[in-house]
Amino acid sequence: MGFNHKRFVVQKNQLLNDFQNKVISLSQKYPSAHWWLAYSGGIDSEVLLHLLHHACTDLNQPLQVIHVNHQYSNHADQWQKHCQVQCDQYGRNLITPRISVDTEELKAHGHECALRSKRLQAIQACVEKDDLVFFAHHQQDQMETVLMRLFRGAGVNGLSAMQFDVKGDLCRRVRPLLNWSKKQIQVYATHHHLTWIEDESNESIDYDRNFVRHQLSPMIASRWLSADRSIARAADHCAMAADVLREYLEMDVGLISLPSGALCLQQWQKLSHNKQRLCLMHWLDQYEPYAMDARHLEELCAQLNHWHREMTIHHKVGKGVIKVYANAIYWSSDQKLNPPLKPMIWETGKQDSMVSGHYVFKILTCIEDLEIHIVTRKQCGHVRLQKNRPRKAIKQIMQELRVPPWLRDTIPVLMIDDEICCVPGYFCHPKWQNILQFTVLEQAC
Repeated sequence: MGFNHKRFVVQKNQLLNDFQNKVISLSQKYPSAHWWLAYSGGIDSEVLLHLLHHACTDLNQPLQVIHVNHQYSNHADQWQKHCQVQCDQYGRNLITPRISVDTEELKAHGHECALRSKRLQAIQACVEKDDLVFFAHHQQDQMETVLMRLFRGAGVNGLSAMQFDVKGDLCRRVRPLLNWSKKQIQVYATHHHLTWIEDESNESIDYDRNFVRHQLSPMIASRWLSADRSIARAADHCAMAADVLREYLEMDVGLISLPSGALCLQQWQKLSHNKQRLCLMHWLDQYEPYAMDARHLEELCAQLNHWHREMTIHHKVGKGVIKVYANAIYWSSDQKLNPPLKPMIWETGKQDSMVSGHYVFKILTCIEDLEIHIVTRKQCGHVRLQKNRPRKAIKQIMQELRVPPWLRDTIPVLMIDDEICCVPGYFCHPKWQNILQFTVLEQAC
């Protein structure tokens, strides 16, 4: 059955109105965010550039464009020139970072995954925290993503695939064309006389996504005409189920979490087997999303369930490791990622907040002007936790507070005279519990 142009005319206004409503909603929801378009120069991003340019003009919303030059094709520089010409016509600023993927990365992650990871890194390097980055993924892309994740054995979280508005590591990823079919994008581009580039690598079925696109998807569509819409709807159902599951897991993980951010091993061991796995995955996602497959998760759960004091757990996960210390489960990152702590004096009369390493300290209520010394354990001699207690070596106090050895040089110690008022996540003097608050910028585990 061919494409019905009359039906498209009926759907066109609905699609455009839906797009306009989404854009208006985003401008109201994130009024201070900068907007960026991830622009390849292909037909999908060409259509999105056209739509966004006019929508942003109407809203008086600035829009910048990023084209990542992968340098893997002989035509890469020609594509970049095309993108520059298009952006000049629209009067939009174009940023063109270049990336390269070495042989080792290609071997370790595969061509598609390595390029995608590098591209996202390049985009994130251009934007600021909480900016909006628009991507031109559409209904067929969603179908391909669901199928590929299904073949890898994904759960409801993975089968949620791509969503319209998602918070990423640094920016929000926005995909306003997920309800557009590929044919609708092609008709729109033709109607508006748009020009675009063709990436020859998109035709090679050596890549998994291209195999699904050129071999599997046409076969499915020949039998089930609306398979792309149905699979996209299934992804939405999975996303809804994943959101509800996430809410329950937030509560469960909160009940077994310690102030340090670690998990209480004894409380975790009391959970059912399935809840142990889900809670561990949910907790780990804040450090290393999607970093553990089912087999490694089972191995880790078995180790944690049989842990005893003489046992060492050192389970590699992504760029870090899972460790157990003093009956608590920690995720430990590469210590090189932790910023060095510098001694400083916090004058509370002049500043009601202070940043030290990964931590932000804030005074919640008015207090007398004080000088709080923020130091590391190496800068501490013999100190005390309270005035009526004897002085002890900081090493002994750290042991008593059950601070893991690998964290002791990364956690600031707040002191007034020779008295400790706070070791974030492990101790806060009763006098300061309702006065001093700390938050974590990035986990220093």
